[in-house]
Amino acid sequence: MDMRAILLTMVALSACGVAGAQERTAIPRGSEFSVVLPYLDANNTDFDGGTVVSTESQLGLGFNFDYAFGERWAAGASLSFHELNYTANIAPGGPGIGQPGDVVDGELESTSVVGHVKRYFGDWPRVAPYAKVGLGVVSVDTNIPEGPP
Repeated sequence: MDMRAILLTMVALSACGVAGAQERTAIPRGSEFSVVLPYLDANNTDFDGGTVVSTESQLGLGFNFDYAFGERWAAGASLSFHELNYTANIAPGGPGIGQPGDVVDGELESTSVVGHVKRYFGDWPRVAPYAKVGLGVVSVDTNIPEGPP
């Protein structure tokens, strides 16, 4: 194939893509599934009494599912998991509770489940703005055993 034929084919295919995009709306139809990598930034948290817990930044793993049940409405759920390393600088709190300068390193696990409803606005070929309302729960396991060490 010569260069002109290749260029003509590319122009024809791109024109078909533009024409197809103009006929469709960006509002999803049917169901959608996605895999996400939620990011949690590092943080220091101060507690009453002087204990400070520092967490490292970490990527998690998440899954989203949406089902469009009307022309502009969709409902779905999100599930995400994180494992974070933390360091706790324990402040003394009385006999047997902690010595000044005690440091505890550990790993906490968090899981969140959120159900949501979306309402799409506008009717543009490449953009689908929406408002989303959700309700969910988060479970955090610090992996700290109960009782004295």
